[in-house]
Order: sequence, then C-alpha cells, then structure tokens
Amino acid sequence: MYLRTRWKRVFLLGIGIFLVLLGFKTYALDEQTPVANIVLIGATGDLAKKYLWQGFFNLFRGVKQNSLDLHFTGGTRLPFNTGNEQLTKILQDSVDCQARDEECLDSLHAFLDRVDYAQLKTADHYRDLCTSLTDRASSRREEGRIFYLSVPPFAYPEIVEHINQVCRPPDPRTWLKVVLEKPFGSSLNSAQELSVQLSKHLKEEEIYRIDHYLGKPGVRTILPFRHSNRDVLDPLWNHKYIDYIEIAMKETLDVKGRLSFYDKYGVIRDVMQNHLTEILGLVAMEIPNDLNPASVQKSKVDLFKDVLPVTSSQSVIGQYENYAREWMEETNQNPGNVTFTPTFAASILFINNQRWRGVPFVLMSGKKLLEKLSYVKVVFKNQAVCPTSVSWRKDSNCEAKQIVFVLSQSGSKYPHILLSKSFPKPVLPRGIREDKTFPMEEFQVFNRPLSDYLVYTATSEDAYTSLIKDCFHGDRSNFVDTERLMASWVIWDNALKGLQKVMPRIYSPLQSQTGWLNFEVKGQTLQYTVQETHTDDYFQSSLASSYEADSSYFRNQPLYHGNAETTIEDLAKSIFEVAVSTVESKGKFHIAFPGGNSPKTLFSLLASRYRVSFPWENTHIWMVDERCVPRADPRSNFNSLQELLLRHIAIPHFNVHPMPTELINGLCIPEDKGPQTYAAEMSRHLERERLDFVVLGVGMDGHTASLFPKSAALNETFHRVIVTPDGPAYNVRYRMSMTYYTINNAKNIAIIILGSEKKDLVKQLSNTDELSYNKYPVLGVKPVNGTLEWYIEDEALGTT
Repeated sequence: MYLRTRWKRVFLLGIGIFLVLLGFKTYALDEQTPVANIVLIGATGDLAKKYLWQGFFNLFRGVKQNSLDLHFTGGTRLPFNTGNEQLTKILQDSVDCQARDEECLDSLHAFLDRVDYAQLKTADHYRDLCTSLTDRASSRREEGRIFYLSVPPFAYPEIVEHINQVCRPPDPRTWLKVVLEKPFGSSLNSAQELSVQLSKHLKEEEIYRIDHYLGKPGVRTILPFRHSNRDVLDPLWNHKYIDYIEIAMKETLDVKGRLSFYDKYGVIRDVMQNHLTEILGLVAMEIPNDLNPASVQKSKVDLFKDVLPVTSSQSVIGQYENYAREWMEETNQNPGNVTFTPTFAASILFINNQRWRGVPFVLMSGKKLLEKLSYVKVVFKNQAVCPTSVSWRKDSNCEAKQIVFVLSQSGSKYPHILLSKSFPKPVLPRGIREDKTFPMEEFQVFNRPLSDYLVYTATSEDAYTSLIKDCFHGDRSNFVDTERLMASWVIWDNALKGLQKVMPRIYSPLQSQTGWLNFEVKGQTLQYTVQETHTDDYFQSSLASSYEADSSYFRNQPLYHGNAETTIEDLAKSIFEVAVSTVESKGKFHIAFPGGNSPKTLFSLLASRYRVSFPWENTHIWMVDERCVPRADPRSNFNSLQELLLRHIAIPHFNVHPMPTELINGLCIPEDKGPQTYAAEMSRHLERERLDFVVLGVGMDGHTASLFPKSAALNETFHRVIVTPDGPAYNVRYRMSMTYYTINNAKNIAIIILGSEKKDLVKQLSNTDELSYNKYPVLGVKPVNGTLEWYIEDEALGTT
C-alpha cells in the first residue's frame, strides 16, 4: 500500500513537472515569436471604417499561423479617451467575419485584443508611440513596421518627418514601410514637390503609394492572363491586328459630400491620371519573362515614357446637371461664382513605339451616368468581307472579335474576362476559372449576348485586403513608384492646363445613354459627335473672349495670345504650315529650337498632334543655344528636346543637329572650335545660310538664346555661333549660342513668353521709347528680310 501510494505520488509529481515544463515551453515560444507593428494614422476616417480595418483583420487571419505576432495601433489627433471610444465603436461595427464560423470568431477576438489607440498630434506623441513599439519587441525580434497614412496629402510631409526622426526601428534588419493614399499631387509640379519632401525622410523602397484600383480582382487578372497566353496573344497584341482599346470607368453616383475635394481635382485627376493610366500600363506594357515586382515596375515605366502627352484637343469634358448648384451650396460659394470642373471626360492617347504606333487608346470616366461599369475592351481589326451578311451572325468570320476585362470586385453581376469565341480557349492562370453560371442567352454585354463569348471569373479578395497583403509581403508590383508617378503626370499635365477654362458639356444621366456624350476620333483629336447649338445659361455670364486666342499686335509685330495651351497651339500650327509650304517648294525645312522651359509644351504638342502629319522626314532640327554640359545631363537643352520630341517622331538621325559642346578636349574648349564646326555645318545645309524658322524664348531678365544683358555677345557681328558666359540661374560656366547675325537672317522668327511671373517684363518690353537690346537682349531680334511674331500668354500680358 505504501509503495503504491509512493509511486502514485511520484507519478503525479512527474505529471506536474511535465505540465510546468510544457507551460514554460509555451511561454518561451511566445516570448520568441517575432512581432510586426502596423500603425494606421487616420484610424477613424471613412476609408478606415469601410475598408482598412477589415483589410487588416484579413491580413491578421492570413499570417497569424506563420509564427508571427501582428500588433495594430490606430492613431488620430483626438485625445485618448475620445479617440479610443470612437475607434472601439468602429472596430465593433466595421470588422466582421463573412462566414460565422468558430475559427473566424476566435481570430476576431484575438485581433481586437491586439489593437491599441494612440493620440498622434505632436512629435512627442510619435516618440511615445514608437518607444512603446520598441519596448514591445525588446525581448523578441521585430519583423517590421508599417505606417498607413489615411490622411490628406498636405499632412504627409510632417508625418513622415516624425516617422523618420523617432519611429525608425533600432534594428537595421527590421523593415519600414509607409503607405500613402492618393492624390499624389494635382499637377506635375505639385507631384514633384511632394516627392521631394518625402524623399528627405524616406527611401524609395520604403514608400508604398496605393492605388486601390490595382487591387481589384478584374484588374489583377490582366497581367497574369496576358502572361499565361503570351504565345497566342503576343503576335496579335499590336497595331497590325488591334483597331482600338477602350478603358472606361462609369459610375452612377454623384459627388455630394466630397465637393470641397472633388472640385479641386475633377474626373481626370481623380480617376484618369491614376486608375485608368495604370490600367493602360497593364494592357500595353511589354510582358517580362517573369512577373517579379522589379520587372513589372520597369516595364510599366518604359511604356509610360512612350505614351505621348495628351492635349486638350484630344479630350472632351462634361459636367452633370446640378453639379454647380451642389458645389455652391456645399462650399458656400458667392452667387455668380462658376466652376468648370468636369465630372465626365474622355481622352484619346497614342503610344509611340513599334508595337502600338497609331492605335488609339480611349480613356473615359464619368459620374452620375446611367450605368455602373468599369472595363477594358480590346477591339481587333475585322478584315473579313461578308457581302451576304445583313447582320452579325454567330460563329461568322464577320463577328466582331474582342477581349474584355471587367474591372469589378468578385461576386459582381459581370464575369471578369470575356473572349470572342473565334479565339482559342485560353490558358487560365491560378485564380481564374471558366464560369457557366451566367444566363448566357439573356445576358447582354456591349449589345451582344453573353453566349457569343468565352466567359471566365476571378476569385480574389477585396482590393484593400489584396494590397495590404502585398505591402506586408513586400510585393511592390501594384504600388506606384516615383518614376512611374512622374511619367503619368507628364502624360496628363498639358491637357489639364489647357482644359482649365474650357466649358464642360452639361448632361443628365438619361442623356448619357442617348448619344449626347458620344464622341468620335478625328485623326489625332477627339470631339463630341453631336454639336451643341447653344451655351448653357449657367456659363453664359462667365465666358469671356479672353479664353479665345486672337491676333493683334505687340511692338508693331503680329501678336497671338490666349491661355498657355492655346498660344502654343497657334505657334505649332504656324510652324506646321510653314514647314509644309517650305517642303513643297524646296524639299527641306530647317528649324532651330531654343532651350529652357518655354518650348517644352511646344515639343510635347508637336510630338502628339503633329507626329504623323508633320513632314519630319524632310525636316532638319537645329539648336539656338546649348549649355556646355554633357548631352545626358538634365540641364542640357538637347536632352529636353530628345525626351519630349525627338524620341516620339520618325525623323532621320542625320537631320538632327545638336550643338558640338563636347569634343576632344572637353566642354566648349576653344581649341576644339565647336562654334566654327557648327557654323560650317549650317553653311553646308542651309540655302544662303538662312534658317526657315527660329523659335526663341525669353528669360526673366529679357535674355533670348544665350545672349544675356550687357554681354559682349550682343555686339558680335561676324561670327554665326559663339561661346558665351552662362547666366546666373545654372551652375554652368559657359553656353554655346547662335548670334543675332544668324537669328535675324531667318525667314520666320517666333518669340514665346509664358507665365504670370513675366508680366512686368512684358510691360517693360512694350515701352518702345525707353528700352534697348543691351538691357533687354530680346529687343535685338530684328529680322533682316523675314517675319517676326510674338506668342504671349494672357497671364504674361496681364489681360486675365
């Protein structure tokens, strides 16, 4: 009995020790589990309520089984008690299990236990928070930190400065990621400024600019589908076989409740410059051999650089009826105020590369339309001739061939991919399946029964969940890097400037389906099919003749003025007309372009609108002046000419004449005789040493070409080209420049002046009695036997 009792005690003691050790082991594993911290700034905003907290919960469910502990902090500027109370209610109302299974509910309770609140208003608040993050990970490895900024962009610079100063993980192995919501600027300049501010505190690989459209299942199918079927599609995916590509996002909702934001941006900035342009990249980019993030990013950037900048004449805009009234009420406008902000827009884009040359890409988006649908439609050329067909017949060679990607969430009323049945059955990447659940005969897509298509559906998560997971795992494919962002703004910046004072067409939801918003491609331009016969009463009192460019006189020479884009359009038209007539009469056209900022819009316009019609094969391009820097230097005038014009047009290599600033001995070294070399080259090509057209800009100090005030170059009467000291604006010692001798011998001269900052200069130039070319060198431009025309923006004239 004693032995039995003794062994029983030993047994129970052993069990007790085992359980203690087991508990210790479990505790030790907890202590060693790596942790990742996620901070949501703007944790009680609409976006956080609708999408972000649910997305973070979905992330938590996906990674918690992988021996990683996630911890979340919701931050706002509110004091702790108020903010914590609001956050608790939002989490209770917004985060849920779609399927009410026990595992999900257990995960939900665990997730809620890992969410804290922090007031984030001052630098000290950020320091306190990030000290606690470091302390939490002190006994175990911290995998990384994500700061998700769901706040207006004006708050980004201050927040990222705090993050950089006090929130960087102490362990260099721990990653840091900062997620930013659009808008990423409202113009090229503002996007550049914001990017510079961010780059002071964050590395490029730490910045995750999120475009939620790239997380939608329908969008995420495009690249994998193209990649899986590249053997079949790639030979057809070009200008030989594709007629046009349409990318659309149509919405039924208005913008009430967000007019203070929307009216500053409009539909082009809100949707087309980002969402639709990114989708264009997925459709048109070259498919890399593998779809790793770096390869995808590079291919997209390369594609964007080939897209020609859009102009206002390649766009049509509209505004839904009652928008103006809603705007006035919601933003407390004074009676008589007017808004030209478009709620509908369509633009035609062209890509200047071998694959897509001449194929129109039509991008369209609008609010308060009669249907909600977003899609990409790739329409193939139909070369079959069927004289006996009176209508489309099923399985006929005359049937329209197209591939459609529907850009919707999973579970929508549309399938994600539709292929005309004339295509072979595709290879389906993971996550895409054939779908026969739709009513094939009754269901119509683009006025055709669904039975005419092969139909496929993608299974995927919601957009924000997908992108949050991508960010966490370091997949940057669907995030916008700085280079790609700037390239997309280059595409749209000129059009946005030109459309600022264009009257949008007023439409109702019903009118959007009756042809009132129909548009058509006219060569390189876009215009409404049905022309208006009257101007809407709302705009009558706000339209002024100053919006239209007209011709008058400045310093007794012809003057063309209007807004910036209209003025440049007039100049481009003049150059085109002179070029055509000159080539017809003597076979060659010689034009010289200046450097600086003034001609950049002109280059973009010539590259887009006149890419095909201009006689480039018979045109020779010369430089008015050049900085003494290598050609690849961003300060080089030729570099701008190359990027904005030359790489987009089919001009013979030997017809381009850059100034020889870099020869055997270096940059503009006298022994190399660069000016003499250029003058001799001009003599070989130019009839009677006369250029057909010279374009000049004007600096703030009145200089033109590289002829600066009070410089010896102003009195040069013998040499055609000289080296002259540089002006004060650039850290460059010398420039090479044509002299008055060469400039004034030209047959046609055009002088461009843009920008309100030159208003005082223009006023001084108009005073013919008090000025001389020594003070304002542009006044030394006096054609010997040719014409001189001024192209001056209204803001510079002071007439706006």
